[in-house]
Amino acid sequence: MRVRKSQLRFIQILQEILDPRNNRLIEALEKAENLEGILGRIEQRLRKLEECCGEQTKLTKETKQSLNLLVAPRAKRKGLEYLKQLLINKQHIAIVDPYLLKLDNDQIQPLLELIGGKSRIDIYTKRNSGTGNVLKRLKEESGAAIYIAYVGKEVHDRVWFWFEEENSEPQGVVFGTSFNGLGKHLTFVLNMPEEDAREFWKHLSRSYRPKEV
Repeated sequence: MRVRKSQLRFIQILQEILDPRNNRLIEALEKAENLEGILGRIEQRLRKLEECCGEQTKLTKETKQSLNLLVAPRAKRKGLEYLKQLLINKQHIAIVDPYLLKLDNDQIQPLLELIGGKSRIDIYTKRNSGTGNVLKRLKEESGAAIYIAYVGKEVHDRVWFWFEEENSEPQGVVFGTSFNGLGKHLTFVLNMPEEDAREFWKHLSRSYRPKEV
């Protein structure tokens, strides 16, 4: 019986998956006279499985792809560069970070470098001591129209949103730490699934109306 290359490759994949000490299935497939029929039935079962679990498969793939970067201690530059690439040519961005304006002096300049050149920046943060001084510098030196909303305890996660154009759907990343903590802690930076970004933004917009400063 003539065996196609695709069938040989299928056997090869099975060999890689199965425990090499338990190769009875492989031997049976190699000796089977109706190899094509066996492979056809396996393919049919896999197709049915995919139909049943398609949504879960999509979610799993999306979740795996969402992990983009682990910013290690003292790797602040790497995290800032990653965020900078995401925000290139984005005129409207929104920063959700309860402690964004409670910055050390040496953190203000890196933030200005990220948000410089934008036309509008929405900031959702807590009212902390020192907020006024940092906000004044951002307003004077960023060149952007800055809108701010002071949030309550229900806003905890740090999220950076951007919009490809005005009134477009939000896109975003979740940071495991505040901007002030970049380079100080081990932290994940995760791309938000589109649906989650929409839902987060919808609830945020319902609860808060940023005002220009």
